[in-house]
Amino acid sequence: MKNRLLHWIGKVLFFTIAQHSMAHATNTPLDPVTLVVGTRPEIIKMVPVYWELKRLGIPTRLCSTGQHADLLQELFQIFQVQPDDCLQVMRPGQDLAYVTSAVLEKTTQLFREIHPRVVVVQGDTASAFAAALAAFYLQIPVAHIEAGLRSGNWMKPFPEEMNRRAISLMSSLHFAPTKQSHDILLREGISPERIFCTGNTVVDTLYWMIRSLETGAQKPNPSLEKLLQETRQTGQKILLLTAHRRESFHGGIEQIFEAIRELLLQDPTITVFYPVHPNPTIRQAIVQAGLPNLPRLHLLPPLPYPDLVYLLHAADAVATDSGGVQEETISLGKRVAVLRNETDRPEGLEEGLARLTGCSKTAILESIRWLLSPPPSHTLHPFIGNSPFGDGKAGERIGRVIQEKYYPKSCANTQTRP
Repeated sequence: MKNRLLHWIGKVLFFTIAQHSMAHATNTPLDPVTLVVGTRPEIIKMVPVYWELKRLGIPTRLCSTGQHADLLQELFQIFQVQPDDCLQVMRPGQDLAYVTSAVLEKTTQLFREIHPRVVVVQGDTASAFAAALAAFYLQIPVAHIEAGLRSGNWMKPFPEEMNRRAISLMSSLHFAPTKQSHDILLREGISPERIFCTGNTVVDTLYWMIRSLETGAQKPNPSLEKLLQETRQTGQKILLLTAHRRESFHGGIEQIFEAIRELLLQDPTITVFYPVHPNPTIRQAIVQAGLPNLPRLHLLPPLPYPDLVYLLHAADAVATDSGGVQEETISLGKRVAVLRNETDRPEGLEEGLARLTGCSKTAILESIRWLLSPPPSHTLHPFIGNSPFGDGKAGERIGRVIQEKYYPKSCANTQTRP
């Protein structure tokens, strides 16, 4: 009886090992490139790479950590993708320590099960850092999209500056969005053969969405569309405001709101559109600053991606503390006031389309007047296809590098993008 049991166990182990070996030999889903996303900006910047890998016929898995689960499902539907793995780490009141440890634990377990040939992370979130660390511990190569961004201040942006520096130390491939980022990585001692200047994938997605809006494949919310049309008919200048950064919570956000209040009370020719971040600190500061009672200020709920791009396209200028919105605004040839004291995207400053403003009320008012001083243009700037952040083909370049390095025998299939 004992011998029969041992024989049976041996057969099970043999077939399990054989199946696992065949999976590796044939590039089945047990040997995939695994893309990890956790927040809205990550999926926006990762989806061009996902599309390209699928087009190339490379076995690809999309893992959603769920760091911001409530904001991701809408994007999955828009981009016509669904994650293969949902880690569901989000919980009420989550802090950085919890998110980092939960993602580390769950991605480690996932990677042990699916044996990725390479793990791809984007940017500098807790999800990106923890997934890269999990892959590093398991000696799985890491590819880092948007590598080489640096502010020079470890605490600003927090914790992103530390996260991206640590990811660079663990990565085998570095996809730099600009030449400046490429050169930063070189100065940090990374081998040139591991750095690829690809452009920023946010431009790919932005241009895709603009084309989709122009063709009617994507449609903005009718209420937002009507509101913008009515505002434009009055001759008002449109300022888009986004403000939510953690480092602005200690006095900075109040200065931003005081500047907006003074601007609207002094200048009747300006209308402000502000999609409000769901963070309770932001919402409380809005009430305390008396913003809900101001004329020509539209406090909007968090906007779906098509609505945000539609609003960006319609705006005359933008004031933001968001890195991604900086890139999108400049890629549309519009001016932007950067509501930070440091920037990790100096390309916009060099183009003369961005001004580093900080969170002082006086500086913000001065920058907004600068933003709106030239005659507003409502047509797309010639930067379309020639942004300092890329030409809309970064995803293709990244996909080709991954194919050459890890899947050289794969062949392109006929699958097309949505």
